[in-house]
Parts: sequence; C-alpha cells; structure tokens
Amino acid sequence: MRKENGDDYEPESLKVMQAALERYLKSKSYPKSILRDKEFMNSRKVLEGKARKLREQGKGKRPNRSKSLTKEEEEILWDNSQLGGKSPRSLINTMWWLMTQHFGLRGRQEHHQMKVEDFLLERDDDGNEFLTFAEGLTKTRQGGLNVKPRLVKPKMFATGDEERCPIKLFKLYLEKRPTEIKTSGPFYLSVIDKPVSSVWYKKTSMGKNTIDTIMKNMKENSLLKDLCPEKKITNHSARKTVVKKLKSSGVPKCEIKNITGHTTAQGLDDYDSGDEREQQVISNPSSTTVVHLHQEAS
Repeated sequence: MRKENGDDYEPESLKVMQAALERYLKSKSYPKSILRDKEFMNSRKVLEGKARKLREQGKGKRPNRSKSLTKEEEEILWDNSQLGGKSPRSLINTMWWLMTQHFGLRGRQEHHQMKVEDFLLERDDDGNEFLTFAEGLTKTRQGGLNVKPRLVKPKMFATGDEERCPIKLFKLYLEKRPTEIKTSGPFYLSVIDKPVSSVWYKKTSMGKNTIDTIMKNMKENSLLKDLCPEKKITNHSARKTVVKKLKSSGVPKCEIKNITGHTTAQGLDDYDSGDEREQQVISNPSSTTVVHLHQEAS
C-alpha cells in the first residue's frame, strides 16, 4: 500500500490500518483475529518486516506530528483572549478546549455529534459542583452487547477561579445560547461575531470543518504564531496536553487511560515524547481539576 503520490506510508500508519481492519472484521462477526490468531502469523511477519524496512529508510520519526502545549503556551491563549468568556469566539473555543481535556474527546466527529442534553450538572457529598458527560458511540466503542463503558466516568469540577472556572464558563455558554435551545440541541453552535444582544450564537450547529480548525485558528490569532511558528499545533494538541498534565502530576498510565478514553495504556505511548518544559507543574485552575480526576480514578 502506498499513498496516491507513490510514497510509502509511515510505519505507524500501517499499524493503524491493521487495527482498523481488525475492527471492521470484528463488526462483521468474523471469528478470527488478524492481530493474534495463528492463521494470520505470516501476514503479521510481513507487516513487521515492512515496518522495519521503512524505519531503516528513516521513516517513523514523524517530525510533523502535532505537539502538546506547554504551560506558557496555554497561558498565552488565555492572555490573548483565545480562551475565556470575553467574546463569542473565545467562549466556544474554551468549550472545545475543556471538553477535549476533561472528557477525552478525540476528533471533530465526536464534538460535532454532542448535544447539550448529554451533559449533567451535579454535586458531590462535599457540595462541589461538577459536570458529567454521557459518552456516545466512537470508533473504538461501537456499542452492542459487548460494549465496555469507561471504568471511570470523567468529571469536570468547579475550581472557584473567577475567570477560568470550567463550570462558570459552561453555564455562561448556556446563557449565551438562543432561548429555544439553551438546554437542548447541538452543543456547538455557529458564532455571531458581532452580537447585538445577549445571544452570542445562531440556532445552527457549527460545521465539522470549523470545529476541526479551532486549535489552528487560536494559534494564528495569538502570539503563538510568532513565538513558535514551526511548532505544529492542531486539535490533537489539546488531547496531548491533558495527557502531559496528568503524567506530570504523577497519575499512572492505567488511570490516565480511564480519563482520556484510551482502550489500553499502550495507546498512551505516543504521548511520551515532547519538550521537557511540558513536564512542568500544571497551572492552578487545571491542577485543581486534575486532582479531582485523580481522586475519582483512585
């Protein structure tokens, strides 16, 4: 298999294709596993040999993979009003950032299919307010009799921070929605860039392509554009950032995967690389949430 231009795929891409084929065959009730059963031993050997050859040729280094954000880079997004509740655009950016970080959402499809009624505000025994999310079907969780729900239900806790409290920002977003769909309908709505009333959003849902470029646009509209022009920052950077935060807080991989939704701890291996600065202690508002998440996992 090669790309349309004739180039070889990265070794990791071949592994992803193999896993995707395994999922498809399983969905069709195929009785054998191409990843484990002896009938496919030769095909696994061939694939392994191909991957080794590609690595010998310099493939697999993935220089253009997306990077997680450092503490300082995330702070720039807040300072440059790309995150926060000061404008319609910054508020919905923040919703995307929080949902990705706290509920382990993976791609634009999962975000796009979310609805307001998927969320529930609750309080724990100590009176701390938190938000839960009812996870829908994903590419790794197709439903059916053998569905495996997460061992830990992710929760987004209030932090008490005046401007960055996740729960305050969530409630503000609900307030700024059209009256008819404050508590129902698509979660992500199209933005009214220059609102003339207290309503900041249209009744139409935000498109998947727009959701897919949120992180890229935040970089372009902030100092990050000049401070780290060569650093690849995409929507996946948010997911990588939360894994880095949890690791730097000492949360074991087996517990991180329960929060992020990874099916195995090995799935977190791709998140190990990065700048040493990304191992710094996380910022106060987020660290409060991470502590709560860790307690839930424990």
